Amino acid sequence: MGTTQLVLAVLAFSAPLTVVIAWVPFLVIYNGIGAPSAYIVAMALVLVFAVGFGTMTRYMPNPGAFYAYITAGLGRIAGLGAGFLSIYAYLLLMLAGAAYAGFSTNGFVSEVLGGPDVPWYWYTLALWASVSILGYFNVELSAKVLAFAMMLEIVVIVGFDLAVFADGGPEGRSVESFTWSAFTSGSVGLGLLFAVVSFLGFEGTAIYREETKDPVRTVRRATVIAVLFMGLLYAVSAWMLITSVGTSKALAAVEADPGGIYFNSLTAYVGGIATDVAQILIVTSWFACVLSMHNVLTRYGFSLGTDGVLPRLLGRVHPRHRSPYVASIAVSGLVLASALPFVLAGADPVVMYGQLAGVSGFAIVVLLLLTSLAVLVYFRRKRALEPSLVDASPWRTVVAPTVSTIGLGAIFCLALVNFTTMIGGSLSRALLLQALTWSVLGAGFVTAVVYRRYRPEVYRRIGRQQG
Repeated sequence: MGTTQLVLAVLAFSAPLTVVIAWVPFLVIYNGIGAPSAYIVAMALVLVFAVGFGTMTRYMPNPGAFYAYITAGLGRIAGLGAGFLSIYAYLLLMLAGAAYAGFSTNGFVSEVLGGPDVPWYWYTLALWASVSILGYFNVELSAKVLAFAMMLEIVVIVGFDLAVFADGGPEGRSVESFTWSAFTSGSVGLGLLFAVVSFLGFEGTAIYREETKDPVRTVRRATVIAVLFMGLLYAVSAWMLITSVGTSKALAAVEADPGGIYFNSLTAYVGGIATDVAQILIVTSWFACVLSMHNVLTRYGFSLGTDGVLPRLLGRVHPRHRSPYVASIAVSGLVLASALPFVLAGADPVVMYGQLAGVSGFAIVVLLLLTSLAVLVYFRRKRALEPSLVDASPWRTVVAPTVSTIGLGAIFCLALVNFTTMIGGSLSRALLLQALTWSVLGAGFVTAVVYRRYRPEVYRRIGRQQG
């Protein structure tokens, strides 16, 4: 893949249309009309993280992303824990996305097209089959599908933004959303937390390292471009949504109808046809998102299989398609097996999405924090042992990783304190899910210790290390 294909794959993971329609209104509820500023601040933090993250690609030939980087900086025990936590996080996110995709598809078919109203899981099953087939082949095929879906999403979002900007809204264009008083008018902590979580997926660039034309330059460029694009798109879209109803009335309007506010404004400024198209694209957005998640999960499985941590069969590459096809098949089986209990229990797909996505978001915040710390430690150690081999500037190896570690540490604390809000559940459910999350990380630690004692040759390979 080239830079453009990689950026589009990452954007598909983030599902920008879904973020703009579903997440932006809730960010307005939490952070008031200062929501656009929250996205700008979150973008700045993620960009600072991306400096150290991207610099690692010059020194780390391993494609394991969180798994490889955390191993390199914090050691094999922490690295394998991160590998297990990564699979756990992306699996939950894929389950959440697949469930909501089935729910959205059924709603579109039954309410818009006048078709039959069937249980959501039948549509989810069809989505699972399609994603499994595409995931089996070379990533270029998936990239083309993702690119097409992404371009359609972006056209709708940008079209709405331009229409509102040209009109000016009922109160005219105002930059009040970008003032300090607006930024601090709501719950700044919750606003920043949800803004940062909106960027999830950008870190997936590193997992495709072995499938890019120029790994070092492509991964670094794609990471920065993806973060900048998402940040500016979300900030402008939040600003235009607020403008579309009037700055003074925005908070009340969003609180009154958070699920319909975007569609109502889209109809008013662009037209009913655009709203119908957006409802179709919500379905394709979820398809692209789940496909992207499948690809990322597959490559984590491939990395762990290549190292021998998981069955080495997972590390096989298809002789013709050059894809990690065994890992892809394994991911398809794992997702199906994990989804069945929810289906049999009659789970509500909306509740399922909220809780699983919240847990996944928390787990990825933990991984981002560990990675930022790992980058800092890695370069400090490398500079001490092999100073001549570190030609990157202190900004990239010390300052940026330090700033991002502090910033992500604050985000982690906010996520921990507001975990019940993130999952939209009870305190008892929150405690249970917290225990499960930390248990997965701990299971990775224990497994690494066992390998160190009984299978040292596997232990040496943890994190795609050379020995």
